[in-house]
Amino acid sequence: RMDPHFLYNSLNSINNFVVQNDVEKASDYITKFSRLIREILKKSSNKTIPLSEELGILGLYVRLEQMRMEDGFDYVVTVDDNIDLEKILVPPLFMQPYIENAIWHGFVNKTDNKKINLTVYDEGDKVRCEIIDNGIGIEKSKKLNKSSSRHRKSFGLQTSEDRIKLLHEHQKVYVIIEDISTNGETGTKVTIKFPKII
Repeated sequence: RMDPHFLYNSLNSINNFVVQNDVEKASDYITKFSRLIREILKKSSNKTIPLSEELGILGLYVRLEQMRMEDGFDYVVTVDDNIDLEKILVPPLFMQPYIENAIWHGFVNKTDNKKINLTVYDEGDKVRCEIIDNGIGIEKSKKLNKSSSRHRKSFGLQTSEDRIKLLHEHQKVYVIIEDISTNGETGTKVTIKFPKII
């Protein structure tokens, strides 16, 4: 399930491109948006999908958010050479809420050098996915949310954690979200670790 705000904001972005008479951007956005919605509808009824497909859907989602966000942001995916993405099964869109959280909470009030790194590690019989952003960090984000009237609620984080744990019957699965801000550098790190085999 996608955040309803994302659907609303995507349609609003298309409208803005049309108003600005930027036909090329509007067309590009509509094409990517259509592909993403098609993939979501196709996969949403599946209990699991290959990790390769999860990363593909995430890539579509991120490209849309990059187009919408002023100054954009970098998104880098690194996968361990030993991992066969086709054989590892995960719940559809289970990583999307963590990426969305990095974009909408981590990058608030950050104007440049915005970056998200998604790394997939092979740990023998387990897989470890790390999502690291160089946003403002959890603590600063919480303070801003308390003082701002434009509070944007995190969507689906607990649900995503519950889905991956339920898939593996809570065995050897953990999800850790931590503020990694230190010495003037800021950011958030999400670690998701689960068995390779269901």
